[in-house]
Amino acid sequence: MTSNISTALVPDSMNGVRLDNALSLFLPDAGVRIRKRLFETHTVLVNGIPRTKGHIVASGDQILLVEKTESAPATPSQEISTPSSPCEEELRHAIYIVHEDEDYAAIYKPGGMHTAAIEGKKSLCLENELPRLFAHHTAEGAPLPVLVNRLDNLTSGMVIAAKTQDAAEKFRELEDFGAVEKLYLLLVHGAVPAPLQITNKLDVAKRKITRVLTETDPDPLRHTTVLPLLETTVPEDPSSTASMLMAAISKGARHQIRAHVASQGYPIVGDPLYMHMEGGKVLPHPSTIQADSTTHPTMYLHHYQIEIGSFSATCPPPWDNWEQWKTAIPPK
Repeated sequence: MTSNISTALVPDSMNGVRLDNALSLFLPDAGVRIRKRLFETHTVLVNGIPRTKGHIVASGDQILLVEKTESAPATPSQEISTPSSPCEEELRHAIYIVHEDEDYAAIYKPGGMHTAAIEGKKSLCLENELPRLFAHHTAEGAPLPVLVNRLDNLTSGMVIAAKTQDAAEKFRELEDFGAVEKLYLLLVHGAVPAPLQITNKLDVAKRKITRVLTETDPDPLRHTTVLPLLETTVPEDPSSTASMLMAAISKGARHQIRAHVASQGYPIVGDPLYMHMEGGKVLPHPSTIQADSTTHPTMYLHHYQIEIGSFSATCPPPWDNWEQWKTAIPPK
């Protein structure tokens, strides 16, 4: 190779092979030892994301080799994953593995970070941090885990990574059967006097904002169950009443909890999109829409607990008032 950057597309004949085997596209006459040495001298990216030897490639994937030299130009993924501000650096260091077993890992994602990379944007995202988080897992040639669920940018809490393709497929099967339970903690405006079962159908088609419809969704996996835990006040405005809730969902849709509770008159504190809702529709409020994409306020929605068969993980929220609220929650 005469250039410090080389690229190739994975053909159909190599669908499902390990990445170190796929590197024969660059060195067709070399043995496996020489191909593995490429990972010492080059950064190996698949579809713009750094990958390890054991990563499984698919037909059509783009493999990019960038020679590790001081003068090597930055790749697109490096531009995305390298924090460009103290805020992004702080978010990156906040990520950690909450719990893992042989099949799954629950990873803490802070609010203000995207779960997956967004095409055309350089925002820090959890997906690009997986090679760093799972260096211990891939060192022995195991495939890099893949994310099987997402959280909104402003939502904190656990995102699940499957360590094998079988585990990823099992997760989706369990979700479809309603066997995955996700519990969220949220702080909403107003006093919620009793539990809520919100069954309204959601319209998420090609919209930045999810619309809550009047009819009931026949799929119970799309319903939201809400349990009041504590009546308190808004941290930034002690004169305003707020309620700490626990919400349970099974499968979930985009912005499901945010839109459902707001449609009942209880918008989440710090939610810039669903603060103004009436009749299932968000009222025009350009400043709040802009805030959702350009700033990172504290939105009090947190993925607190998940159960996937025998796998269970719990992650406390990062809120300053959490320990105080937790102590005040009456036993059920």
